[in-house]
Order: sequence, then structure tokens, then C-alpha cells
Amino acid sequence: MTSTKIIINCRACGLRVYYELSEQEQKIIKKSAVYWPCPVIVKHRDHFLVIHLDENFQNRGTETSKVLLLHEAEDLEKLVEDKKPPK
Repeated sequence: MTSTKIIINCRACGLRVYYELSEQEQKIIKKSAVYWPCPVIVKHRDHFLVIHLDENFQNRGTETSKVLLLHEAEDLEKLVEDKKPPK
């Protein structure tokens, strides 16, 4: 397995992004993927690219987003529980 170059056209800033997926990253994705294409998030400037990679690490679609992480999942569940109206 060798590194794979992925080309992304970033809709947020208009740049063409070249990302090299290392052998180690490919192994992690193969081991961790729940389904294919597998969404992989890459930070780019002040936003993120969600790259949907197939089993051969080919780009099958890209989304661009700014991500705001409010809380970890466990904390968010607790917040929702705390705000439930009394019965």
C-alpha cells in the first residue's frame, strides 16, 4: 500500500486542495470504517472538508462545513436530560 493523493475543490474558499493520505491513515480508515464511502474530516483553514472515500480511497464526494463542537456526546445527553420538563 502506498500513499494516495486526493484532490478536493473547496467550495468554502474556492481553492483546490491536495491531500496526501498516508499508508498509516489508510490502515486506520480501513479498520475503522463502518460503511463505504467512509466520511473523513480534514481541517482546511477555518473550516472542514468532509471527504467521502470509497474502499480504494477515491473521493466519491466532498462537503464543506464550519464545525462548532458544543459538547462531547456524553455531556450533550446530560444537558438534554437536565432540560426535560418535569412530569
